[in-house]
Amino acid sequence: MNGAARPRRLHPVIPLVMLVKQVPEMVLPMIGVIAVARDEGFGTLLLAVGALVAVFLAFGVLAWWRFTYTLLPNEMYIESGIFSRNKRSIPWDRVQDVEIERGPLARVLGLAKVKLETGAAGSDEALLDSIALADALALRDEVRARRGIVGSTSVQSVQQDSPEPPVFKMTVPRILQAGLTNFSVIWLAVIVGAVQYFDDLLPGSIDDIEEWIGVHEQEIWGRVSPVTILLALGLFVVLGTVAGVIQMFVRNYGFTLSLEGRTLRRLRGLLTRSEIAIPLRRIQAARTAAHWLWRRHGLARVDVQTMGGASSGGVQELAPLANAGEAARVLAIAGGFERIAPERFLAVAPVHQWYDAQTQALPLALIVLIAGFFWSPVWWGLLFVGLLGTVQVIGARPHGWRREGAMLHVRHGWFAQDHWLLPLDSMQSVSLSAGPLQRRLDLATVAIDSAGAPTGGLRIRNLAVNEARALVEFLRTWRRLESEEAPSAG
Repeated sequence: MNGAARPRRLHPVIPLVMLVKQVPEMVLPMIGVIAVARDEGFGTLLLAVGALVAVFLAFGVLAWWRFTYTLLPNEMYIESGIFSRNKRSIPWDRVQDVEIERGPLARVLGLAKVKLETGAAGSDEALLDSIALADALALRDEVRARRGIVGSTSVQSVQQDSPEPPVFKMTVPRILQAGLTNFSVIWLAVIVGAVQYFDDLLPGSIDDIEEWIGVHEQEIWGRVSPVTILLALGLFVVLGTVAGVIQMFVRNYGFTLSLEGRTLRRLRGLLTRSEIAIPLRRIQAARTAAHWLWRRHGLARVDVQTMGGASSGGVQELAPLANAGEAARVLAIAGGFERIAPERFLAVAPVHQWYDAQTQALPLALIVLIAGFFWSPVWWGLLFVGLLGTVQVIGARPHGWRREGAMLHVRHGWFAQDHWLLPLDSMQSVSLSAGPLQRRLDLATVAIDSAGAPTGGLRIRNLAVNEARALVEFLRTWRRLESEEAPSAG
């Protein structure tokens, strides 16, 4: 690669790919062209539409031609832009790893999408949309060689499993198991979106359906019975379950997590095959997530929170569904994380389990109650409010925390429960806050922020105010002394 100093371009198929992606942008101009040319005859209309498509395609070809990248001994040099030229230089020393992604078309054409990870913000990273797979592998191996990791430039290395035993692997039965408990209503969103998008192509309209329902309202209600309701619910559950299985297969087919040196490498995807690298030194925290059914069988999803660029920063999935032994192994390799038993968590203030119901469900119940005096059917909403309050009380009960040495554990949720493990050395800031109701109840919330953390950081809600202040003081003291000597475990 060091001797290749000539500028290179992406694959020639890129202009066509860009044209397909621009179809939504072409809708409004296309409507305008059709409106102007429809009275001029079919030939003129076809010519006008073809001219519009040709303009978009010409811009795509020009953008492809003006994008070049050059592999120099010490850097990658990228030039792009049709009218305004952008020139970027990325030293190889800044590149931490190379991510490779292959969609269905890319696999047919022997191409790959390549992203250079620099550990900076996402906009500062290089993206080569489609280059030859051999070039992508050569580029990846060059970067890994500079980081002291031995790699293979064979095409099979991104299509087959690592020769080393993987840290974790999703088998087909495990994917099916995860999919069956991954209820999804995405099918409903697809149907609604399709109806709205293709409304003009349908024989009727939404207004016609609403009018038909209004005329036949009595007949419709006459057909409603407990049996039809159960059948409808059953169909809803079946479609949601099937959608969950399909979604899990498409996303996680061939999921393999391997360890190469000090880097975790994840490979997955049925239609779009993606490979990303997660350096261990960028891992800031870990999380296991499990809904109530998974917990009954000792299963959980394992994620890590990482710092870095847009593609590998934030929360990354290491195991979509792992048993207790597999989860423990993945956590240990990811950063020496070790979960604690549920009974070891310290509970927050007892009033916490009622707090959300008091601040959300109770005001909503008052609104429904008042509205019911003006229209009595609204009172049926009290059933929903009661269900909401019950769910909130149950969901809030497990919330707790504990510090074990240099590790902070936080747990929340019952229906979908998260167990966060945050090394104290990863802390960036600690804050204490209390709302009006919390102040009246002598409660406070402690928020611990770290690189790549979700907005608001890791939160321990509704601690007794004295306990919250003591915890904040301890954590701030730890931050001040971590460069010298960590405080002894309390």
